[in-house]
Amino acid sequence: MKRSSRYAGLWGIALLLCLALAACNSGDDTNISPDGDAVEAEADATDSSDTDTQPIIDGDNDADPTDTTDSADICENPAVDLTIPDTRGRRAVAIYDDEGSCWPEPAAWAPGLDAIEAAIEAVQGEDIVVLRITRQQLNHPDYDIGWLSMIVFGGGYAYPGYTMGVTKDGKEKLRQFVSAGGVYAGICAGAFAACDRAQWYNSYYDSIHFGYNLDLYPGLCKGPLQGISNFPGWAEGEVAFTGHESYAGIVADDEQIDAWYAGGPCFLRLSDETAVLATYAGAELEEYGEAAVIAHPYGEGTVLLWGPHFEITDYPLHEDAPDTTARQVFSAVMRWAALLHQPEE
Repeated sequence: MKRSSRYAGLWGIALLLCLALAACNSGDDTNISPDGDAVEAEADATDSSDTDTQPIIDGDNDADPTDTTDSADICENPAVDLTIPDTRGRRAVAIYDDEGSCWPEPAAWAPGLDAIEAAIEAVQGEDIVVLRITRQQLNHPDYDIGWLSMIVFGGGYAYPGYTMGVTKDGKEKLRQFVSAGGVYAGICAGAFAACDRAQWYNSYYDSIHFGYNLDLYPGLCKGPLQGISNFPGWAEGEVAFTGHESYAGIVADDEQIDAWYAGGPCFLRLSDETAVLATYAGAELEEYGEAAVIAHPYGEGTVLLWGPHFEITDYPLHEDAPDTTARQVFSAVMRWAALLHQPEE
């Protein structure tokens, strides 16, 4: 009887542990925040880099991304609409929208996608059309994206939502699209996902372990910038402009404005080919002067990456929200980028 009682007690403890683990993995307690290169809830460091529990991984960043097999279609595939829209000769800008994906809800932050769409539509004129493209379409082997001029990945979850939700074949499709002249635009998490390597607090994420094998930008993306805000907090961050044709007439060279920030990266290890459109300008920042917005060539195409959320003017709903200058800059730069590439009919 003593042995039976002891085993019964052990089985009871094991059952409680299983129930606890199931609750942790159910997503109920996951910290869903609007943006940044978010990792699992246990790695959500909101007060100090010392709270980040993810190990520092220093993988082989020279590995061929097309040979990596750790990217997987992590959600079920509903029926896919393979219809190519009739854009009537206009430049097509597709915003990646993974509504209906399962980790732990869509990786793309819906209000941010709406803001991106509104900002581009404000300047689309007669020659640009804005649409959405789904995760299932991007990953489908029979869905061609060569008709696009630009594809946009907004804020949300880079890992695992973007880095693992887009399959190996989907990433190769993106690389071929940009290499042929297309434009990839990434905002915050969308920027992290395009990098060869990401630093999140004191941890590093690479192509071997965390699916960072899209590799459209060969440098390092580092975030969050704790001098502005710890993730998942929002704050106004100062940015300074370097002078670029895309926003001429809206802001002057060296002018500083505020833009919303929520854990996005600064861009390090720039090459001579990288154009810096804006830098972080807060005097208190460790990353003062580092790149906040860049345009980098990839083959015949362009990779446009944003750290702050220039597209946001009213989130969070603070009385001291930044003025609309950041949104005007965002609209102008995105229009400039969309017109860089004219797909073949």
